Amino acid sequence: MDVTWPLVGRQAELEVLSAALADTRAGGVVLAGEAGIGKTRLAREALARAEAAGLEVEWLAATRAAASIPFGAVSHLLPLAERPPTASSRSWTSSGPSTPVSRWC
Repeated sequence: MDVTWPLVGRQAELEVLSAALADTRAGGVVLAGEAGIGKTRLAREALARAEAAGLEVEWLAATRAAASIPFGAVSHLLPLAERPPTASSRSWTSSGPSTPVSRWC
């Protein structure tokens, strides 16, 4: 059974987030603050409302493991042609890598 508690006392923050998410010029939203103040709950509520309004939403989480991967937290959102090559997908020639390294740095 999935039970979601109502979000209480965050209407002003939800309105700001809703406006930012609806703004086509915005590239995204970052919530920052001390641990335990409700950032995740606020974000989940804002995304649920955005999705209900017909917006396409994605949930991203930065991890220590993903920190070692270029664009690790968002790499799965990039089109295949734009993804940085992995160590196993790089092809090497006698003169070095065939994919320009500077493009991915």
